[in-house]
Amino acid sequence: MPHGAWGRSKRDWRTCGLTLTRTESDLRAARARMEIAIESLAALEPKRSVLEQERERLRSEQAAARTTAQAVQTAARELAVRVESRRTAHATTTTTLERVQKQLEGLAMRRDVTGRAARGWRGAARGAAG
Repeated sequence: MPHGAWGRSKRDWRTCGLTLTRTESDLRAARARMEIAIESLAALEPKRSVLEQERERLRSEQAAARTTAQAVQTAARELAVRVESRRTAHATTTTTLERVQKQLEGLAMRRDVTGRAARGWRGAARGAAG
């Protein structure tokens, strides 16, 4: 049953008024929270700047450390190749040395046998001549 302007009852207007009051109250509370948040952000701004600078410094240090690590890894690989090359050369030299030592032992035996044989021939030749 329409009463008043635009066909609204007093109860409708009261409900609208209460809703408007609550909405305004909620809006004031939200604005207050927003002001507190803005103040907090403003207070944190200097720290943000310091932290961003620190982040950039750490990124630079990380990049330098990565470059150094890559250089060290490259040097380690090159050293490993040189060590393996020398290990192979050592093994080859050791094998050659062992072969030469065996040859020398064989030659020494032959010289000993040949010397004994020569002494035996000389003795036999002296005995036949005498």
